[in-house]
Amino acid sequence: MKFFLLLILAASFLPGAAIAQVSVNSDALAQLDGVSAARPTAPEAAPSVRHTPEVRHRRHVVTEAKKPPVVIVPVVARAAPAAPKPPVPPVPPVPRIVPPPVPVNIAFAADSATLPAGAQPRLAPFCKVSGPIVINARAPADPEDNSHSMRLSLARALAVRAVLSACGVASQNIFPRALGAAPRGATDNTQIQAGLNP
Repeated sequence: MKFFLLLILAASFLPGAAIAQVSVNSDALAQLDGVSAARPTAPEAAPSVRHTPEVRHRRHVVTEAKKPPVVIVPVVARAAPAAPKPPVPPVPPVPRIVPPPVPVNIAFAADSATLPAGAQPRLAPFCKVSGPIVINARAPADPEDNSHSMRLSLARALAVRAVLSACGVASQNIFPRALGAAPRGATDNTQIQAGLNP
């Protein structure tokens, strides 16, 4: 083998020498050199490893949503509204009790049915009476005319009635009476009374 190497080196230094392609078989050189070429050994097969598919278990983490804090509001008991009071009925006005006036006697002129002067002021208290008013009229008797006293006494009673009606007394509350001649004197007097049933 050394010989061939030397030959190759000498050829490369000689001028004009032809350059040839030389391939060197290392196995053949080893046989010439008395060394048997070692047979290449096949690579040992790697022990078969059974690959188990790696299973990665993902830990499923459940995150609960944060709940808002619970605020406890104290419950205050409210009083029930009071029932409305029933309306108070209006108190009717107390009627004013007016005492009846004192009976009045009016003296007419002889054979006349005209009210004498000063008679109307005496009849004024009867204008406020709401009850019955009785007029008892009389007239003197006429021996020649028995109906004269009745007609004259009626005219005197109606004259008093006209005054009371003019001052506001209801006509249905006035009761004129023609009594005619009086059994005893004072035949020209006419009496007015209130509060008496006719």
